[in-house]
Amino acid sequence: MIGLSEGAVSRRRRAAARVVCLTVEVVGCRPRIWRRVVVKESIGLHRLHDCVQQLFGWTDYQTHAFAIGERHYGNPVSRGDRPVADDRAVALRDLDLSVGRRLIYGYQLGEGWFVAIRVERLGPPARGQRYPLCLEGERAGPPEACGGVAAFHGLLRSLRSPDSEACQSWRRILGYDFDPVAFSCDAMNAGLRQLGK
Repeated sequence: MIGLSEGAVSRRRRAAARVVCLTVEVVGCRPRIWRRVVVKESIGLHRLHDCVQQLFGWTDYQTHAFAIGERHYGNPVSRGDRPVADDRAVALRDLDLSVGRRLIYGYQLGEGWFVAIRVERLGPPARGQRYPLCLEGERAGPPEACGGVAAFHGLLRSLRSPDSEACQSWRRILGYDFDPVAFSCDAMNAGLRQLGK
């Protein structure tokens, strides 16, 4: 009798599941706007895109692309003369990222929002823990349609003069409860849980 482990076709052992701890930071913003998040290594880049959107309070109404060296993944078909591969076909583990490596996420490419994503560590998932999981961070995400990093810094300056016309104009656009220093892991994780795997 032939045992289940015998036979002409050998099956490769599946690699143990791992999680990746990432530091995610909006490039060029001062003070820093950043998050530390843990995701499954199996997460697709399109789902990582969803996570970044949630982490900074953006609404996914513009194109995006990930850049890893010369490779680009995202939802535009091309970016200038560079082809952009479909990010739905690539998982984080496919990029073979090691600790310290980083990728750049570009969003609303015309205004130039860029987010640096750096691998901090890899390891086994915690028993019973759901991912993605935000561990910490600082400051509210910049409003995506404010005109880019330089305009965002101008917005922050205007908020320091509450009686100015510029501040009142931004408050009408953003809402009077917008607080650029506000950050809550609980709120981040509630949103991330809505994303599923």
